[in-house]
Amino acid sequence: MNEQNITNLVAILQDIQIELHHISDSLHTLAHHPPIHDKSFNGMEEKLRRIACFLEDISYKK
Repeated sequence: MNEQNITNLVAILQDIQIELHHISDSLHTLAHHPPIHDKSFNGMEEKLRRIACFLEDISYKK
């Protein structure tokens, strides 16, 4: 791997780490304050979609 690929990979992994942290916070909130409506899961769904996109980017850049 050249330096540019490594830099891109690190940036993508940092983005994934941030999204996983957001999901962790959301799960913690849900565990302590169960949702009254299904709307509480909308944000988490979007975060998981973003992580899937990051992982897809990594697989295409191999």
